[in-house]
Amino acid sequence: MFFINTLTIVALFILSLIVPVTSFILPVYKIKKMKNLTFRSKILANLLAIIIIAIISPKLLIIYFIFFMLIEIIYYYFNNIRTSVKTFDRIVITTIAVTLTMGIFTYSIREEFIKDIQYVMNVYEANFNLNHAEVLEIFKYMKENALYYLFDYSMLSIFFTYICLDLKNYQKWNVSFEWLLVYIIPFFIIHIFKIDNFYISNIMNIGEVIFTFYGIKTAYSFFMKYIKFNVLSNFMAFGLAILFPFASFLIGVLGAFKTTKNN
Repeated sequence: MFFINTLTIVALFILSLIVPVTSFILPVYKIKKMKNLTFRSKILANLLAIIIIAIISPKLLIIYFIFFMLIEIIYYYFNNIRTSVKTFDRIVITTIAVTLTMGIFTYSIREEFIKDIQYVMNVYEANFNLNHAEVLEIFKYMKENALYYLFDYSMLSIFFTYICLDLKNYQKWNVSFEWLLVYIIPFFIIHIFKIDNFYISNIMNIGEVIFTFYGIKTAYSFFMKYIKFNVLSNFMAFGLAILFPFASFLIGVLGAFKTTKNN
């Protein structure tokens, strides 16, 4: 039985690399579907999966540890030890931890990463009818916002993970209003003191992402009052965030303020 679980872990890991948006499926599977296994079976399944991934690529094994395993470990920490932490705070804290570890890892392999980026740039030029200047502009923008993109992707994955694991309490999720400082402080530094750099602008964007996702949760709760259909309410909430991200951010801020006021 544990061998089947091992193959599933490896398959889901590979799937997450090929289709990044599916990365939430692996931690959900390990936390939800493997919880009934014996401790011995869990250990064997994980050890064998680690060996297989290491054989495929040692660098992929590092990604497995600092992304997927880290999400799982922090989830169990909050679920069993720090149970008083608000659910959305858990998501934010986990995302920060994953972003930091992934950022450090990416920086440690920056030379190889730059070569990969150059290869991707050549692919873009060859297949998307873009000239070299346009491709350089795209990747310059991505480089300037790398920390924000890494946080955004990590939060999307962790957000979906928690939805799958705790859908019945989704509408009850709360967030600490203090996270708004992550947006407000860099905003004033940039617009009042006219100081701007990679870290300040990325941190401000990260603050916006936090409440944009909380806006999705808030919008979902609102839609559920009238529609009472999970799939459609989620679709509309995410659609709002995709089409009007700043509106979703404002909804998230108002939702957090309302929750804080009520408490």
